[in-house]
Amino acid sequence: TIAHVTAFEEARKMLLDLPSALPALAERPPELPRYSAVLGFLFLSSDSDVESKLPLLAEANSRALCPLRVAERDLLVRCATEEFSWLSHTSVTHCKQLVRSLEGHFPDRRFEQIDLQGSDIAMATLTKIMSVRGNASPCPRLLIA
Repeated sequence: TIAHVTAFEEARKMLLDLPSALPALAERPPELPRYSAVLGFLFLSSDSDVESKLPLLAEANSRALCPLRVAERDLLVRCATEEFSWLSHTSVTHCKQLVRSLEGHFPDRRFEQIDLQGSDIAMATLTKIMSVRGNASPCPRLLIA
C-alpha cells in the first residue's frame, strides 16, 4: 500500500512538473503538458484478482502468501491516504460522478484521465487494446508503476 501511495506521489509530481526527492526512475516526457492540479483515486482489486496473482508472487518469494481480504485492504488504503488531500480511495462509479460534478462546477477547465497501473495490469490492458484496435490505434494515457 505504501508503494502504491509513493507511486501516486511521484506521478503527481511528474504531472505537475515538480521536483522529486527520489532518484528519477523515468525522465519526464518533454511533450507531457504541465498540469495545474492532480486528483488521485485508488481502486481496490477484487479478492479474486489478488488471489490470482498469489501463485506467481509466492514462487518469486519462495514462500506461501496469505491474501488480505478487500475489507482489510480498504482499511490499509484509507490509513495510507488520509494525509493527502488530493488522493482518495473510492469506487470507479463514485470517481466518475465526482469528475462529472467537477466538470459542471468548472466548465472552463479540462479534465483528463490518466491511469496509474502496475506493470502486470498495464501489459494486459495494452495487449487487449492492441488485439482489438490494432497497432495503429492510439492507446490510453498510462503511467506504469
